[in-house]
Amino acid sequence: MTAHTGTLRSVLLAGMMIVLLLANQSQATPDSIRVTMLNPSTPANLFWNMQTQFMQAAAADLGIDLEIVYGADNRFHTTQQAYDILNRENPPDYLICNYFFSQGWQILQAAEKAGVYTLLISTDIPQQDQKDAGTPQDKFPHFLARIMPDDRQASYELSRQLIAEGRHLSLQGASGKLELIGISGMRDTSATVLRNEGLLQAINEQDNTLLMQLVHANWSANTAQRQSWALLQRYPSASLIWTASDVMAMAVIQQAQALGRHAGKDILIVGTDWTAEALNAIDDGSLFASAGGQFMDGALALAIIYDHANGKGPDAQEANILRRMDIITHSNLARYRQLLDPQRWQSMNFRSLTRSHGTSAQKYAFDTRDVMQRLLLPANDTVSNRPHQQHRTIH
Repeated sequence: MTAHTGTLRSVLLAGMMIVLLLANQSQATPDSIRVTMLNPSTPANLFWNMQTQFMQAAAADLGIDLEIVYGADNRFHTTQQAYDILNRENPPDYLICNYFFSQGWQILQAAEKAGVYTLLISTDIPQQDQKDAGTPQDKFPHFLARIMPDDRQASYELSRQLIAEGRHLSLQGASGKLELIGISGMRDTSATVLRNEGLLQAINEQDNTLLMQLVHANWSANTAQRQSWALLQRYPSASLIWTASDVMAMAVIQQAQALGRHAGKDILIVGTDWTAEALNAIDDGSLFASAGGQFMDGALALAIIYDHANGKGPDAQEANILRRMDIITHSNLARYRQLLDPQRWQSMNFRSLTRSHGTSAQKYAFDTRDVMQRLLLPANDTVSNRPHQQHRTIH
């Protein structure tokens, strides 16, 4: 080998080393995973606060640098926040957010341009936007995954249990049938649409239940309270009230009792979200049931991010995820309190949800009951040995 050839080979090797170094610097590594979560509400929102705290516990266990950005219940403000985050000089490696109607696909497009991997949770892509948004890892390769709760099935099961309990307690009204009032969320969110569909499916399958009226309270406790006051006076023999969230359900309980009704006895009320207040109400009997489990979606997104940064998936075929929720009533409340106690979250084994550290090398756990079982398994490491991660918040 001549001196010239040796020099040329050295130059080529050095060039390859530089290219590899630059490539590695452009991707997240297991030791430097930076994630921003767009929380569409405020820290005072009971459901979103629960989901955020659960994510923070998961991030601490997985060694992820998690930033929380609050949107103050203003979708236009939250959308602008997404653009601002993606246009930073040093944007995060991953963005977790809801899908915002008619604008969500543009966020996916902007994330693709910025080289930021995006995961959608909670609020799904509406049918009219599916062509523009595509499916995970298809039209936008950086659209990493979609993790959605099965709101329709959960609402259907919740409604069936509500109707069955009303029949058991013989709460039929003046019509001789069970009379039901529905108080739903914001009209143009997928959670509202799907929960409404589940309710209507359950009612249509019954010949002993009448839907007196279905209104939309935009997830607001104050609006739900005003609406329930008017509806209970309009339909005095209504004995079943279905609400699309626990926050609204708690307001309805308060209003029903103010009107002389006895929640849990002559009127049954249900909600969704598994908030702490709802669990207490189930315990004292004023709330019949709550559907939930979707508060875990953010933590599951972090588990997928952890695996992706470690080069372990998911591929496109498993990135389109629909999660089964569950129903809590007084009969199974004690079992679920183990999972829903925030004091226990810091010691939970979130690594068991990952492909890198989990009990199954190939399959993710997305059924709510399966996730709960894994999280309550003993962790291989202690809390004191876990890497400390800063949690940053922006309002």
